[in-house]
Amino acid sequence: MIGFYFARAWTWLANLLAPILLPALLVMLVICAGGWAWLAVRVEGLHVGPIKITGLRTERDQWRSAEHDWRRAATIMRGSYDTLHGALGMQKAAVQRLKTEGDAREAAGKAARDATAPRNAVRERLARAIEMASPSSVGTCRTPAAVMAAKGEL
Repeated sequence: MIGFYFARAWTWLANLLAPILLPALLVMLVICAGGWAWLAVRVEGLHVGPIKITGLRTERDQWRSAEHDWRRAATIMRGSYDTLHGALGMQKAAVQRLKTEGDAREAAGKAARDATAPRNAVRERLARAIEMASPSSVGTCRTPAAVMAAKGEL
């Protein structure tokens, strides 16, 4: 008896809700199918005739490939920069070494000039004495005594 009333209530409820639930279920089914299709196209991509929609996997693969290329280029450039900086460092060291050697040679030259200054003064005095002792006449060719005295110095 209870089963009979339960079946009758179920039938009445089904007849009452069928015009409402069936379209709602149909709409939900269409929405789910559309969502599934949209997701599949979005992830996989769609290539139908002239329509070409790139999927996320293809975009991801393109980005990964580009990123790989960027990383390789960055590694190569970093190596180039390291080589360049090393060469510049070696060049700077060579220039510094040349400057140091030049400064040392300049200082040695100045020291040698200063060391020979007293001898140069003596030579200049002797040269003046020779010039003063030389006769002004052109016809005679005699070596002055001052020249003969400075023979060992010159």
